[in-house]
Amino acid sequence: MRNINIIILAFIIFIVIINLTSEGNRLCEYYEDVKLFQISGLVDTVFVDIENHGSKKVILSLYDQRKTFYLDLDKSSLFSYLSKNDSLVKEAGTHDVIVFRGKTKRVFSLDYGCNSR
Repeated sequence: MRNINIIILAFIIFIVIINLTSEGNRLCEYYEDVKLFQISGLVDTVFVDIENHGSKKVILSLYDQRKTFYLDLDKSSLFSYLSKNDSLVKEAGTHDVIVFRGKTKRVFSLDYGCNSR
């Protein structure tokens, strides 16, 4: 009986490790996809959407369009820094986001915890 419990425990630990590894891989794949995006606009709203799993959202306005930019996975301080009327620019091919506030320019590098992999 004891051997069966050890085998079951080892199997559960194995499944947990596989799940954590594959979740991290998907996250890092998404991180690489984000690198391809070009984003720019004027920050209209910065908020945590409590009704949507506490999602960190930034709504950008560019001309007559409004785009939602999600920062749930980002560990940089970009979300907490952003304010209404900041200008935000992210060029394709980089994880750097440039924020212009008045005469101040600040660069944030999106961080999904994948740089060390």
